[in-house]
Amino acid sequence: MCDLPTGNSDLLSRMLLLAWQTPCFLSLQRTFYLQKPKKQKEKWGGVLKNYIKRIAILYGAALILYSPQIISSCLRASDNGFEVVLRLVKKILFQGPYGPLWFLTALFPAVILTYFSSKYLGAWKTVAISFALYLPSVLDTEYSALFSNCAPMQYYTKFILKIFGSYANGLTFGFFFCAIGMIFAFEFESGDLRKDLLALILSFAALFAEAHIVCKYGWGKDYWALFFLTPVCIYGMRVLLELPKHGAESKLVAKAKSLQKMSVLIFIFHCLFLDGFNLVLGSSAAWWNNYPILRYGLVVIFTMLFSVLIIWLSGYDRLKFLRYLY
Repeated sequence: MCDLPTGNSDLLSRMLLLAWQTPCFLSLQRTFYLQKPKKQKEKWGGVLKNYIKRIAILYGAALILYSPQIISSCLRASDNGFEVVLRLVKKILFQGPYGPLWFLTALFPAVILTYFSSKYLGAWKTVAISFALYLPSVLDTEYSALFSNCAPMQYYTKFILKIFGSYANGLTFGFFFCAIGMIFAFEFESGDLRKDLLALILSFAALFAEAHIVCKYGWGKDYWALFFLTPVCIYGMRVLLELPKHGAESKLVAKAKSLQKMSVLIFIFHCLFLDGFNLVLGSSAAWWNNYPILRYGLVVIFTMLFSVLIIWLSGYDRLKFLRYLY
């Protein structure tokens, strides 16, 4: 059975605020990283190297920030020093060592796979291959009760989980959504904004319905790899890319630059605030434990304020090293 709450209000809030964010963020990363050389006629390889370098610096900074939690978790799960080192290496390279860092661990191989696959096989073949790798993630996570006796699925699951620890990795999750971003970078053509907004709303409704059915009938384990995340991601991307073409370009560009910086900082720091609030409120405040949407809102507000502070401080010469964080 699905171990998440089945109340419609909580389920709706999770779908509207949480489930779609990671697929869209992955696709946006790929789209905007590719649009730059497309517009400026730069070579893809040079942009890839710069992008990987930027991710590596960000990942290194995040590893330092979360090092107490990472090391303590490995110490608790290991019997000796060699096992601690082995576990650390495996987590850093494949599984994501703590909280949100799995995203950066997944982004490395996802971007590289998308680049080389699209270069030698073409954009649409890359999407097809990445979807074939993503599909078992959906079936085993959301529809496991229906496919639990499928022998090929069992072998595939054991192989992936042994290496990555979960399906949330660059091969079976990140690759597909980076490939979607690549399609938008290469072949996006502006359409009817109103129709795409309607399609986005309908996609969210279908996503909620799918999550409700999966949980009601006990088919799956979680909500993070639903089929209708894909159309939500696609139409969400279309709406975002069409807005500048409908008279809002100057305002959106200025806001987007600030929000892009903030989005990275919110992603990196939100678990620090979540851990802090859990430590202070977890055992005493009933609302903190019973209302996840309130936890979400409080953490986002504090992380946004902290992000604004970091961006402001990074404007000083002595503190410009803070720019490595975004």
